Order: sequence, then C-alpha cells, then structure tokens
Amino acid sequence: MSLLPVLTALVVEGSIRQFSLHSDSLPGYALILLQLAVEFSPLFLTQWYSQKYSGVQKALVWMGGFIVYPAINLLWISELSGNKTLFSMQGEIIAVCLSLLYAVHQFYQQQQQKPGIWRKLLNLDAVVILLLFCWAFTMTGMFVYTDDPLRNQPFPAIIDFGKMWDNLGLTFYFLAQFLVLASMIFSYYWLNRYLFIRNILAKHGMVAYLMSSCVFVFISYPLLVFIAMQLPWNLPEFSVTPSQNYNPFAPDNFRFATAVWLVSTPIILVFERQQTSLQLAELEQSQLSAEIKMLQQQVNPHFLFNTLNGLYALCLKNAANAGDMLLKLADLLRYTVYQGQKKRVLLQDEIDYLQNYLSLQMMRVDNKCELNISIPSIPQDATIAPLLLVMLVENAFKHGVEPSDEKSWVTIHLEIIDGQIQFECTNSLAPKHATHEQEGGVGLANLKRRLTLQYPQSYQLSSEPTGAAEQSETNEPTEKYWRATLCLPLN
Repeated sequence: MSLLPVLTALVVEGSIRQFSLHSDSLPGYALILLQLAVEFSPLFLTQWYSQKYSGVQKALVWMGGFIVYPAINLLWISELSGNKTLFSMQGEIIAVCLSLLYAVHQFYQQQQQKPGIWRKLLNLDAVVILLLFCWAFTMTGMFVYTDDPLRNQPFPAIIDFGKMWDNLGLTFYFLAQFLVLASMIFSYYWLNRYLFIRNILAKHGMVAYLMSSCVFVFISYPLLVFIAMQLPWNLPEFSVTPSQNYNPFAPDNFRFATAVWLVSTPIILVFERQQTSLQLAELEQSQLSAEIKMLQQQVNPHFLFNTLNGLYALCLKNAANAGDMLLKLADLLRYTVYQGQKKRVLLQDEIDYLQNYLSLQMMRVDNKCELNISIPSIPQDATIAPLLLVMLVENAFKHGVEPSDEKSWVTIHLEIIDGQIQFECTNSLAPKHATHEQEGGVGLANLKRRLTLQYPQSYQLSSEPTGAAEQSETNEPTEKYWRATLCLPLN
C-alpha cells in the first residue's frame, strides 16, 4: 500500500499522455506505462524505503528521491536523451502531492489511534472546513489577481500574495463572499452527516434516507441559490451561481446541489465506518484490559488464602518463623498490588517474587518437601507479564505437596533459548491423589485465559501427568509425577 501514491501518479501521467496523443492504441498505452514505470522506479524505491525510517532520516530519504532525482532527470537526463523521456514536471508534481497526501493520511491514522489534542483536531469536520477555506482563499487570490474577474473569464490560475496584501479591502471583499458559498456547502455536509446519515439512515434504513434526502435537496437548493444571488459581487447580466442566471430553480443549480450531496455521502460513510471500527477496537481493548486486571486480581485471594492457612497453623504451634513468614507475605502482597497490575515487569523481578514465594511455601511445609531450582542469569532488560510462572508453582504445592503425607519434591527449571522463556515445573504426586485434579481449578484456567489475552498464538502451555508409560512397559510400580511447561517469547 505504501507504493500506491507513486503508482497512482504513474497511471494518471500515462493516461494524460495517452489522451494528448488522441490515440486509441492499447499497445501504445502499454508502452507509455512501461516507460513511465522505468523512469518512476527511483520514486517507487524512495517511497518504499522512506516507510522504514522516521523523523529526519525519513525526510532526507524522501527528498533524495522526490526532489533530487526529478531535478537530475529534468535538467540532465532529458537533455542527454534528446527529450525522449516521459518523466515531466507534471508527473513530478502529481507524485509529490500524492506522496505527501499519503504521509498526512498515515499521520492522521496514527493520531486517531491514541487520545489527545490531535485526535480532536484531526476529524472529518475539521478537514472539510480546512479544505473549504483553502478553496475560498485560492479563489480569492485568483479573483484579486484578475481585473474585473467576473467579466474576464476564463481568468488565469495565478495567485499574487503581494497584490492581495496591497489590496486588503478587495481581498476581504471576495474572501467573505467565497466563505458564504463555502458555508452553504458545509451546511449540506453537516446536515447530511449528523441528521440524515446518523439518524435517518442509521435508524430507519436506506429507503427512508433516499426519500428524505430527495425532499431536502429539492426544498433547500432554491433557498441557498437565492441567498447566493444576494451577494454584492453578482452582476446585472449574470450571477455567481451554477446556472449563472437569476433563476433559483434552474436545472444547473439542482444538479450542483445534488452533486454536493452525492459526493459528501460516501466520504461521510467511509469516515463513519472508520470511526465506528476504531471505537469498537478501543472498546474491545478496554474490555480485554479489564479482564486481564480481573484475572490478575484472582491470583491474590487464591494465594492469600493458602498462605494465611499456613500462617494460622504456625501461630497455633507458636513457631518462631511465623514472624518471618508474615514479613514475606507482606512483600509478596506488595508485589502483587503494585507490580501485578502492570502489563509487563522485569523477568528478574518476577524470578525474585517466585523465589520469595518458594521460601514462604518451604516455611509452611517444613521438611516435608525437597525443592530443586535451576535458574540461569537473567538479561537485565528481559520482561514478562506478571504473575504467570507462580501459577504453575502454586499448583505444584497445592496438588502435589500439600495432600501428600509422605516425602514430596518439586523441581523448577528455567531456560532462555532463542529468545524464548522455557519454564518447567515438575512435582511428585500423592499415591492416592487423582492426577486429573491438578489440571483443573481456578488457577490453571486463569493462567490459560491470561496467556491467550497477553500472548495470543505465541505461547505453549502443557500440564499433564507422567510416569504411566514406564509402568506399563516394565510392569513395575514407578513414581508418577506432574510436569507443567510454559514457553513464552522473551520481550
């Protein structure tokens, strides 16, 4: 899509040249387009490369292709080739204007994606007002440059700012009247958008919109033309109206009003569709953010209840480590409150949180569990969504360690391979503990939903029992254990 401005300029320039030759030859037209494609190739490359840069670099690349190359082509290459090139100033101007228009459009779309002053200013109403003012100012400049412009038509399309400054009274005289005409056109646009499209079309359908539009245009156009005929620049022999006479019901006036209405309708519908899509996307993003925060909040009570139960048991025993356990619990809750609400946290902070959590759990289970941890050095700028890893570890203690009356174990291993975080947590299972219980519950369902929202189609999660295959092959009882693995892209 970034090459579309140059491609459009090429086709327009080729069509203009074909028209000027008064030729109906399709092969000749194809040869014109082919030669223009070769001569426009530096512009295509410039337009494509400029999208890879921003700021000053983008401006320099763009100027190199759209300013330097055309200057060399027009001043040097065309002379060497005996003016056989098709690249002209006309094609250059079209390409530059379309490229700049595309850049403005990109800027507009970027600003529409984020709130702020630009989003309020860069709306369709403001664009229409700006375009109408530019039209009024341009026509004023040409009227001021030409003596008695209404009688000396067609007049040259020249604007002399010095002459406009020297004749401020005449400039404001013409500008005010052109602004009156522009306000009439804007009134058609405004009523079409806010009354007929947003209310009649949206609520009552196409048939009601077409009929009501027809009624409005038939009634309004003679009234607006009558107002235009009262402007002081009108001459006795003709008026500045589409019909150029003093008949407000002339067919030309109706055709112009209808054309304004018909041109404004698709433009409005396109922008309304874009705004609706943007609002729906923002609403969906807001709902997803709210759901993620809700899921993160579900971590806190689930972990809190388990830990408070252990703390209560220690207090009943008058254990000396109850105070240390309470302090660690406070640190963990502080992390979940302040860091758990963020989209991303440092991976090292998440590992520190996990290690504090494990220390707290080991204080609870005393000597009942053997813990093995293997975690390498973590890059300082590596980030991850908060409170993901702890969910798998929490499941290991909840379903593997706590229900067991015998010696249990938990092994945690983390690796960073090819830009991926690979986390594995395995734990022993109680002999009579149902293996399917560990894959249920709020914790794992919460984790899967958060991964779907925060790492869509870029994560791998498995949680399943192992050991059953070995038992069936050897016919000897083997220890069953649970393995949970999680693979995430490293930010």
